[in-house]
Amino acid sequence: MPKIGERNYAQLDMVPIKVMGVKYEGRLSSWEAAKVDDVVELKREPGNEHDSNAVGVHFAGKLAGYIPRELARQVAKAIDAYGQCLFGQLVKVDGESVWFKVLKPEEE
Repeated sequence: MPKIGERNYAQLDMVPIKVMGVKYEGRLSSWEAAKVDDVVELKREPGNEHDSNAVGVHFAGKLAGYIPRELARQVAKAIDAYGQCLFGQLVKVDGESVWFKVLKPEEE
């Protein structure tokens, strides 16, 4: 289980999620240094003009893609339940696609 800051996190019981839009606007270069087990930050974008449930996937401090629209509402609800953002742990990075599992804070 990863530790982020002073808190331990565990993977939510979900299938891995493919990051969408990694090739759009030059985002693929954001993933060049990424490797399995790296952590991404998941941030809601309620003002997104295309989807009020949009969740951006941030790596190394940059927006590097999005959660698929069909899963965005579920992940947005989890962010609302657990706080301002959630994290994900990369499970596949292959130069063409990036996959992660959502992490949740463990009970203290």
